[in-house]
Amino acid sequence: MVKDVVFDALSDYITMGGLIVSDQVCERVAEVLKVLGHPIRLRIVQTLLTEESCVKNIWSCLDLPQATVSQHLSVLKGKGVVDSAREGVSMRYWVSDDISKMIVTSLMEHMGMDCRGSCLDK
Repeated sequence: MVKDVVFDALSDYITMGGLIVSDQVCERVAEVLKVLGHPIRLRIVQTLLTEESCVKNIWSCLDLPQATVSQHLSVLKGKGVVDSAREGVSMRYWVSDDISKMIVTSLMEHMGMDCRGSCLDK
């Protein structure tokens, strides 16, 4: 519920060019930016924007240790950026937070990078 209100307000702010943003919206955006402020978490989210995936595919794609990826996924899940579901013996992850999607996509586009391609596609 709060996530929807924050997303709507942020969308209005961006599309309408500068509406006053409530403290609640600012706090949520700051929280998301803080959790995305770590390069590994940002890479994980960027990777998961292309498609949902299990931990094994993520760590092999990013060439990182499994424990590192699992730790960062736990932080992202704890802050509501990603969600997961058990699929057999593995966990499948995806970006569930619309604000995070919007922020990462906007940043990548602004930097001239394409979020649609990833090593998960290979």
